[in-house]
Amino acid sequence: SSDTQVRAYERDLLTELPTRNLFLDRIEHALHNAKRHASTVVVIVLNLNRFQEINDTHGRETGDRVLREVSRYLGESLRRSDTAARLGSDEFGVLLPNADLAHAILPLHRILQALERPLALDGQSLHLSATIGIVHYPEHGQSAEVLLQRAPAALFNARRTHVDHGFYEPDAPPTVANEAV
Repeated sequence: SSDTQVRAYERDLLTELPTRNLFLDRIEHALHNAKRHASTVVVIVLNLNRFQEINDTHGRETGDRVLREVSRYLGESLRRSDTAARLGSDEFGVLLPNADLAHAILPLHRILQALERPLALDGQSLHLSATIGIVHYPEHGQSAEVLLQRAPAALFNARRTHVDHGFYEPDAPPTVANEAV
């Protein structure tokens, strides 16, 4: 049916995670509920460090396996009410409804710990790491679009200061989207 086809396009074919469009829709839904019930929402953007190097050194097939493993790690690290999505090549999003920044720390640490485990692929051990940007409704934005614009800014601020995660800071220097990793 056409309904099944539409749903298929809302999932990333490689990782089976929701795509950016479905993720935006889920953020909007979470924001609607948060406004209605005076609760909060956290949105996280995660970018794998040195992913292009993995693709270049070990091949795209290995890169694809890494992306599938990262999506599995995300699934294991989150609550049932949370959403993980694949936003781009090596970029993932995480939605934590009914969570504030303090409650985001536990899943954040679970994700980072999962990534720290060496990944055994074809007899080789790959070490993964990521940089994470975190935004919070209502402090950092009122809409899904604004939150998804500000989360990468938080990520680039974390990268600029050489830490694994960062929160959106309105006063931070402007970021450059194509900043070197």
